[in-house]
Amino acid sequence: MGFHEAVLTKAGTVSGLASELRFDNLPIRSAAEGGFSLCEGVWPEPFVVANGAERREQARLRAQVIQELRQKQEVQTFEVSTLTQTSGGLGLYSVVDLVQRKVWDARLSMNLLREYEPLLLQRHPSDAPHFASRACGRDSGAQTIASIMALEMAYGVVPPPLVVLLRNLGQSAELIANNLYSLFMLSGPDYSEAVMSRTNPALWRKAQQSAAPGALLHGMPTIASIMLGLNRLQGHLHSEAWQLLRTARELTAILFGKYPHPTTLYPGGIGIVADKELFTQVLGRLNQLVDFAKRVLALWNDLINFLLESEPRFKRLGQTRANLLSAGLWDNPQHYDASYENCSAWGEHRWLTPGVVIGGALRTTRLAELNLGVEEFVEHSYYQPWAGDYCDADPAGAPLSPYHPWNKQTLPQPATRAWLGRYSWLTAPRWDRETVETGALAQLWITALADRLTSEFIQVTQQGLEIELPKFQLPAFKFCWQLPAQPNTLERVRARAAQTAYTAMAAFEMLLQGFDYLRRPGKHELSVRYHVPKAAMGVGFWESGRGPALHHLLIAEGKLLNYQLSTPQNWLASPRDCYSALGAIEAALLNTPILEEFTEPDEFTGIDLMRTIRSFDP
Repeated sequence: MGFHEAVLTKAGTVSGLASELRFDNLPIRSAAEGGFSLCEGVWPEPFVVANGAERREQARLRAQVIQELRQKQEVQTFEVSTLTQTSGGLGLYSVVDLVQRKVWDARLSMNLLREYEPLLLQRHPSDAPHFASRACGRDSGAQTIASIMALEMAYGVVPPPLVVLLRNLGQSAELIANNLYSLFMLSGPDYSEAVMSRTNPALWRKAQQSAAPGALLHGMPTIASIMLGLNRLQGHLHSEAWQLLRTARELTAILFGKYPHPTTLYPGGIGIVADKELFTQVLGRLNQLVDFAKRVLALWNDLINFLLESEPRFKRLGQTRANLLSAGLWDNPQHYDASYENCSAWGEHRWLTPGVVIGGALRTTRLAELNLGVEEFVEHSYYQPWAGDYCDADPAGAPLSPYHPWNKQTLPQPATRAWLGRYSWLTAPRWDRETVETGALAQLWITALADRLTSEFIQVTQQGLEIELPKFQLPAFKFCWQLPAQPNTLERVRARAAQTAYTAMAAFEMLLQGFDYLRRPGKHELSVRYHVPKAAMGVGFWESGRGPALHHLLIAEGKLLNYQLSTPQNWLASPRDCYSALGAIEAALLNTPILEEFTEPDEFTGIDLMRTIRSFDP
């Protein structure tokens, strides 16, 4: 009896999930009776990658051409061993033509091994959230919640509605803090006066003569004054953002006990006193963040519009195909029941809708289908392949790929870095064997296309999303975020600013709901009892500001048989896969024109490549 059969024997068969989803690359089809089955005629190895050898040969030939190009004087290698203003250990290797101002090749390499998954094997399941929170310091809240949701699914425990709201609020504070950190400390300085006056002096001179349309809201009369405000340490916007970042972190710590690495979260409950005083403290800080979100929206909208109008080639910076994925965020307390059986239903009631967009078309908004299409490849990573035989089906009976996270094993295999071979400690996650982008742009884009949002302050329009921010210290402000023609560097930054306002208003709506719960009897519970089953499987679907936190676990004999966690960095900065298809950032770099001004090769800084990488916030 396989693991899947053992779990179903213990827990009972889960009903099938009817669907109209069609996978283009995975050999999985919708079954007439509902659910999914393997396509006929592909056994005994249905998940073998088609044309894999041919694709690898094409990659080898392309590498030969690039090697020949490198003999030309104008073609140079641009390499950064450790990228600043991104995750530690991430490096860039690229081949650029300084005459044609083109990027011929680009690869991202992660030089650090984070061995959290093997450390969890054979441990008690309750240990998982404490390890998971260490997977990413900035997103420790998101990783903890994803781990707890996976345990809730495995345990069959449903948290009380007030618990769902409280962890939603804590995640909102973490997300706002991370967005402010990205906009003003990581990607923001790339558009400051100190950088623009050096790398794009013509744009800086024009900025000095260009009025800022949103001056009445953000208080800066010209585009140049915005750029001056973004100067690291010396700029007033940079300093102010640090203060509001502290406010957001305080809010996170109030709800999560401490930050980073929450201490109050556990399956089915939260270890804080949720009363009127707590919600009043949250309200006071949230009012400040809503007001600052208005300024963030206005100033970044002015700056990005100026750059796009002054230099149209900025539209091509980091441009990629619209392949997007989001697991959705912020559960509705009235619908969340933690089960895999109903995950597609409760997922679609989230404040941010889950889903996948491929080539600009919305493919699904169902979490079960999103989960079914996920695979991870290690052909260009420092890991060994695995047998993939833990379970052949999900809890609904749909077939699972041997490369699916429930079947994955983490088997480190250090090797000498080889750009045609293995060159990163990150794996290559894919959906339906397509490279997908995650983060703020994906979250807003999918929510707008899905049109399932029900909110008092956020509306879906034909062009995108309309966010209404009420009057506090600053006047009321209505912002319309429009779907861009294609993802690019500046639109990723704009989406992060819009997501800050979106998050603030979603949190405000949740807070009002929390006050209502305090007034109603029977809505004050903060925990439920549960027991650890002998055998179970679970998955946590959650998001940080940069992308999905997906946690897959298998329990056997009351211990963790397997535990796999996915971070946004893995999706964004992944190496090539078994198809030799580029990761999301690698693909964006190949579409990045070199716009900076220089006369000698020694003056080249690579700022356009840096802006593109940091726009993803890996």
